[in-house]
Amino acid sequence: ATTWSMTAITGTNTIPGSTDDVIIKSGHSVTVNVPQSYFKTLLVQLGATLKLLNTANLNGYGDFTNLGTLSGSLASYNVRGTTNFSSTSLVTNAGTWNFYSNFTILSGTSIKKTNGFILYNSAILTNNGSIYLTAGSVDTRNSSKFINNDNSSLEVSTKFLGTKNFDFTPTSNTVSCFGNCNQIPATTYYNLTLLSTSTKTALGNVTVLNDLTWDANSANTLDMNRFILTVGGNWTNNANTTIKNQSTIIFNGSRTQVITKPTLEYIDYFEVNGSGEVQLKIPVQVNESFFIRNGAVELSTSNSQALRIKKSYTNDGTLIANSDGVVFSGTTAAQAINGIGDSYFYDLSLSNSMGLVVNSPQSITNSLKINAGTFNSNGNVILVSTISNTARILTQATGTCKIIGNMTMQRYIAGRTKGWHDLSSPAVATTINDWDNEIYMSGIGPYDGVVGPEGVDGNAPGFNSVLTYNEPTATWNVITGSSTAVTPGKGYQIWLADDMTDWYEKVINTIGVPTFGNKTVKLSYTAGAGAYAGLNLIGNPMACPISFSLCTRTNIGGNVLILDNSGNYNDYGSNPIIPAHQGFWVGATAANAQIVFKEAAKVNQAGSSFYREARDFGIKMVFSSPNSPFYNENTINFERKATLNYDNEIDALYIMSPNNNAPSMFMNFGNQGKLITNNINSNEDEVTIPLGFYTPVEGSYNVTPTVLSMDDYKYAWIENIKTGKKYDLNKSILINGKQEDYNYDYVLRLSKKSQDSEINQSVFENDLTVFNTENNLNIKSYNSSHQINQITILDLSGKIVFEKQNVSVAQGETSQLDIANLPSGLYIANIIDNSGNTITKKFIK
Repeated sequence: ATTWSMTAITGTNTIPGSTDDVIIKSGHSVTVNVPQSYFKTLLVQLGATLKLLNTANLNGYGDFTNLGTLSGSLASYNVRGTTNFSSTSLVTNAGTWNFYSNFTILSGTSIKKTNGFILYNSAILTNNGSIYLTAGSVDTRNSSKFINNDNSSLEVSTKFLGTKNFDFTPTSNTVSCFGNCNQIPATTYYNLTLLSTSTKTALGNVTVLNDLTWDANSANTLDMNRFILTVGGNWTNNANTTIKNQSTIIFNGSRTQVITKPTLEYIDYFEVNGSGEVQLKIPVQVNESFFIRNGAVELSTSNSQALRIKKSYTNDGTLIANSDGVVFSGTTAAQAINGIGDSYFYDLSLSNSMGLVVNSPQSITNSLKINAGTFNSNGNVILVSTISNTARILTQATGTCKIIGNMTMQRYIAGRTKGWHDLSSPAVATTINDWDNEIYMSGIGPYDGVVGPEGVDGNAPGFNSVLTYNEPTATWNVITGSSTAVTPGKGYQIWLADDMTDWYEKVINTIGVPTFGNKTVKLSYTAGAGAYAGLNLIGNPMACPISFSLCTRTNIGGNVLILDNSGNYNDYGSNPIIPAHQGFWVGATAANAQIVFKEAAKVNQAGSSFYREARDFGIKMVFSSPNSPFYNENTINFERKATLNYDNEIDALYIMSPNNNAPSMFMNFGNQGKLITNNINSNEDEVTIPLGFYTPVEGSYNVTPTVLSMDDYKYAWIENIKTGKKYDLNKSILINGKQEDYNYDYVLRLSKKSQDSEINQSVFENDLTVFNTENNLNIKSYNSSHQINQITILDLSGKIVFEKQNVSVAQGETSQLDIANLPSGLYIANIIDNSGNTITKKFIK
């Protein structure tokens, strides 16, 4: 009687019956070893044990609560009345559980057992805990139903049986199939996990409201049996296998969904139809159709060509390309881009010999590459240009690759002071009117009927704002008709201004079929043009930066000149990178000169800047006026193979700016050419370079020199050959200019050992810095090496307290003299070089 207690006694043998509430008391153990046993409710107290032998059949008519230990096996547990089942320890009893009435597994209860559950009649089994059936499954018969409630889990090792009347939709519940569970019922799951090595075959359409997960076993395969699979959460394919017999796979989540797999994922019909965002963390190949009906797809940022399309692409939602690519790589038919959504492709590649047609407006923000087939833009593609990047068409494969249909090729031009700029067009055929809506142009025709900024409708009397260069006469030609053809490979000098002072940043549009394939540009050469013979204004004909070194050049010499923001023709060497839409200058050296801009010369270079950094220089001279925003630069470099005069392989000719208000400076060699960049050798002891200045208005102008290197020369100065006045290159030089006047009164002189003491002394003073630290007197040289004849240090009484002879100071180095023995005080240092030039410096120790 102390082992258990019952609220009612059935019969005279005190064996519990179906109306008894039974309590097994703490400290006691009860073994059930009869074929049939009964209870109304059963409580196993903490510290008590209930052992069920495999011959026993347990019949319950009410709640079963275990706070102690359940052990042994069991033939069956038959639920014959509404029951709440709970256990604080793991329930491992074998045997089949039969449900004839509603049964609820309470939260916190874990069951791990062989054999399964069979539900009869209209019984409802509600799981709020954790069920792990190691050798069984769930069998719903008649109108019975299994509910996996919120936050519960069900793991099944064999296939589901019966009517498949399940409710797996409650929030955060998980159903897992493992072992021989090789069938997936056609129902809706919240979380579905596929485990073990067997192939899981869908019995109908399957919907996963949240996460679909495969374990890491590589043999774990899902066979969709041509049914639809819908996923509302994350797709985690750790098995690294491909779904067999696919139909449409729909992602319809309202939150971010992430697709992951160790390698490439293959999906036949990829459809997005939710309000959330599907993130591709790995590349996905879509073998049939890709369709964003609603919501968004976000590609990775790894530039791994995250989305690969074999057939159709339709976007009625949003594609977030980030910095990743989309590849169209079909093999059996032409592909198409459809939909009302602009995908803003980052990188778009075509590798389908059957081609691709773009049927709706689309933008490309970084690059387009055609490896095979015809890309038909169909007038629907924009190559986007922003302050940070300009989209480009990369090198196309040889053979049948083509581009047909117009594109809009944008070019961002940063804000700047009004002025002339050299532009070019990457379109096969267009007119100057193409730039109408972005650029105000004067003198090229009447109103064109195009809504927008006045463009070609503008008119400044007597001023033409679009020019080309005439090589035979070395003069400018004006464009006077808005229908004038703009030829790819030709350069156009255009006045950029939105008002009387500035050009405001904006994007210009060139609309047409992009230049593709190798493009040959022929250059003019007229011997009678003298030093300017062969000078041509051309342009990059491609919608992509070009490496000039990879272009084939015939009878072309000299450096590339590019007009900068201030009206200067800057020298960029012989092999620069030429941006898209960039006009530039080159020189033909003989008749039949030409440049072949090759597909292979394209450079996958980001950015939107027209102007590269200037080349290194030895000496630079900047000519400017405080009353003008424009200036002009001349540079001198030292090359062993160069001459003093014009070397067309390495020097740059001066070209007068079309801006009448721009001052100009040049190195004047008469019929041999006017230069802005002059490379010279240092073979001669003395060099004289004639200078020329053009001053558009009367007033004061400045020459501001900068010296970085003089090679073997020790002294450099500018000299007025009329007055004899000399100016060293360590300070600005004032020149008075007349209106529209050329001044040839100045020369630049370089000397290895000048006899001019005034210049020597000035150069000596400006090239050496004398300073003291705690125990040293320091002498630092910047531009030249110096041989010091004598150094003396005097105290305030005039007494010599330190003396040293024959001190060498190398260019760019510092020589130190030890003065640690001098007491604290005020001193005067005198430094005299071998030419008698002197520096006097006071210092305090």
